[in-house]
Amino acid sequence: MPLETKWFTVQEVGDRIYAAVALPGTGAGSNAGIVDLGGCTLVFDSMMTPAAGEALRSAAEDITGQSVHYLVLSHRDYDHVLGAQAFADCVVIATEATNAVARRRVDGIVAATDAERKAIVAGMAREVEEAEDPALRPEREGFLNDLEALMDVHGQLAPRYADIRFHQELTITGSRRAMQLLEVGAVHTESDVVGWLADDGVLFSGDIVQVKNHPAIRCGGPAEWDAAIGKVASLAARVVVSGHGPVAGGEVVDLTRRYFAQVPAMTTEELLPEPFNTWRARDVWRQNLRYLGSLGRPEGK
Repeated sequence: MPLETKWFTVQEVGDRIYAAVALPGTGAGSNAGIVDLGGCTLVFDSMMTPAAGEALRSAAEDITGQSVHYLVLSHRDYDHVLGAQAFADCVVIATEATNAVARRRVDGIVAATDAERKAIVAGMAREVEEAEDPALRPEREGFLNDLEALMDVHGQLAPRYADIRFHQELTITGSRRAMQLLEVGAVHTESDVVGWLADDGVLFSGDIVQVKNHPAIRCGGPAEWDAAIGKVASLAARVVVSGHGPVAGGEVVDLTRRYFAQVPAMTTEELLPEPFNTWRARDVWRQNLRYLGSLGRPEGK
């Protein structure tokens, strides 16, 4: 039976390799990974709130029976980095770009006034009320609950940034296995990293590959995404632990690649083909179309 906490469930996906799958609306925000490297434990991403981060660290140490030594941050989004303060005495690892952008963004949310924070929550609450699609409303409610959980602990935020910063590639080695950190491009954010356990065939994909969720296009168009996903596909993963969604097999990498090949033509709800028309985060799909438009790419061509 998988371990379950208020914020996430933990399931074993390989020999002493675990996925912490976020429970929507709890303040966890995103999935994370736990890896027994041999002699020390590595955690991949830190979730969204200090409480979720603390629960993640506790679960990692309970499961592996050893201290967490490394925390890897796959990219700069709040739901992946704000739990890092629970790993204050650990070695935090991120790319140069992720660390720089995370500092700017997180410092901004920490400095936000009470009125600004209330306005952010109120804006999300309006989006919940305005949801016309019955399937969309619970998704937005989950985002709102996560946001409220974060704002409720605003005064407790003590950001933790990278001790080790790298570019392109870094390998972390223990007595049992090694994790290869690969910077695959600037597509979802300014710098996106995956964690690869080659001997086990397990990939921690961050938000580059998501399962049954629309991935957000923010820093690159379809061609750039195809190049990034191509790098991931070349690994031939057996198991994928994504930033959002359930644990899946390696076929989700090819499915993601197909998504980005087709997304420019998905200009209306009716044009969303299967299985993309059943994916969560439909708001992200709409944001993707706006982003493509901002690049000067004709939508639907």
